Amino acid sequence: MVDQPGSNWALGHLVLDALGITGKVIVGGAAVGGAIAVYFAIRHSNRTAKLILISPALGVPPEQHAAALGTADTADEKGMRAIASDVFPKAFPDQLWTNDGERRKAQARWLGADPRGYAAAYRTLAGRARSLLTSPAPFWHSRENMIRTGHPK
Repeated sequence: MVDQPGSNWALGHLVLDALGITGKVIVGGAAVGGAIAVYFAIRHSNRTAKLILISPALGVPPEQHAAALGTADTADEKGMRAIASDVFPKAFPDQLWTNDGERRKAQARWLGADPRGYAAAYRTLAGRARSLLTSPAPFWHSRENMIRTGHPK
């Protein structure tokens, strides 16, 4: 991701240093956090014992770059509510919810996200085009992966 001094994507090792953790650690993340975890593991393989990813957002396909950048611009200019009707159903499809109250709580938390941070993540992912993982890796895939397929199999 962003590989510049001071970048939030490059600071994980500093947290470990500040905590006095010198050995290898298990690194994990979901969605954009998965991309950050992969980035850490690539940059700091000597400090990574295992990598756990849950629906990692590793990039945006080239044909979707313009739409992702447009979403980022809208979030920056108008806030999270302006992109909610487009993004929330994709990120949290109806099939995931059995309790409408829980869905509303999740949406309220999502709406409270920092739009500038959200926009920055979209821009970063649009610049990566799924190139973070280039080596074969074992993985498990759920038959109920509704986020990727849009419906349970």
